[in-house]
Amino acid sequence: MRKSIFMVLLGLLLAVPAFAVNSKPVRELIVSNAATGDGEYSTITAALAATDGSTPCIIKVMPGTYTESTITMKSNVHLQGSGREVTTLDLQGGTIYMNNTNSSSITGITILMGRDGINCTNCGKATISNNSIIGPGVSLLGNGAILVYNNTNGSVVISDNIITEYAYGVDMASNAGYVTVRENIIKGNQFGIYMGGSSQSTYITGNEIINNTYGVRGGYTNLYVSGNIVNNNVIGLDFVGGVDTVFTGNTINGNTDYGIRNPSNTAISNNRVTNSGITDITCVSSTAIISSNVYDTLTGCTVGAYNVKQNGIAH
Repeated sequence: MRKSIFMVLLGLLLAVPAFAVNSKPVRELIVSNAATGDGEYSTITAALAATDGSTPCIIKVMPGTYTESTITMKSNVHLQGSGREVTTLDLQGGTIYMNNTNSSSITGITILMGRDGINCTNCGKATISNNSIIGPGVSLLGNGAILVYNNTNGSVVISDNIITEYAYGVDMASNAGYVTVRENIIKGNQFGIYMGGSSQSTYITGNEIINNTYGVRGGYTNLYVSGNIVNNNVIGLDFVGGVDTVFTGNTINGNTDYGIRNPSNTAISNNRVTNSGITDITCVSSTAIISSNVYDTLTGCTVGAYNVKQNGIAH
């Protein structure tokens, strides 16, 4: 009998996952406008001050409006609003800094009036998702909703956000690292997505990029642009391209000037580029490979096979 009990206990012990034994426990901190002091904080800044950057923490921000001009994130901290419909952070011209952090996230918050919304310089394993990031307007030159700079610390995922009223919606400057921008609504900015410098790999997939001056501008090597709706901008995709760059499966419609302008070293296939004010696709160089697309007008480009007009007539 004792032997059988011992074997059952041993089996239960072995069934416990390794991470449950070896990983640190997750702390949970609550931020509330009606904080009682019983394990709760009245500001996000105060809750962050109670974290050590090592122990994994979830900071849950209850419904309400919080006015804090500077938020400095730490590693292993997950800032979690109650939903962007009910949790608002008014930065009043300030910024959320994720700089030099690892394994942190911001989700479920409406972020208002930041000089920059979120600055993610050298932030590794970072996730920015399900937020509304609303800026002070495109006239404030140089400000950005999400900045990803000099990232040598791991991947960054930007997903399911609404980004509007900034000079730069998503700004990936020099050495942005491994970045995925997916399923966001990016509208009403000067540059919807801007890329400059170098990057290891960038994926821009499934976004709705509308009513910006430039939908996507700039270029990287190892850039993959797929399944996006790029409509009603002045220029849809501008000066986009580099070594090992692919545009595929995008709908690019109703842009005031150009659908795609000046792509280089780029494979352009299975896109629908239509109803542009000047030209659907225009090239300065002939390095783009254009095949299996729907478009009506094209200038300066070397055309591959299987391209057709909207009416189905082959080019």
